Amino acid sequence: WQRLENPNSAWWQVGQLAKITNNYPEFDFDESNQTEEQAEQKKNLASMSQKLFNKTMNIVENAARGKFPLSSKINIEELLFK
Repeated sequence: WQRLENPNSAWWQVGQLAKITNNYPEFDFDESNQTEEQAEQKKNLASMSQKLFNKTMNIVENAARGKFPLSSKINIEELLFK
């Protein structure tokens, strides 16, 4: 819900706010004095957040179609009306 509530937030910020992992420290939202290590950690956290968001959206869509718990990607052809 963090991404839906804050659509302009960076993915690492969404992951930090949603507390998807404890492997990274709390990052400062001011990026002016970050180290290379922190930048890499933010990149990894962003990737994890985006993957988890996409998986969650697939689960939600599949559940709406009566397929639960299924996280596979929805075939776009199924969405087209004939």
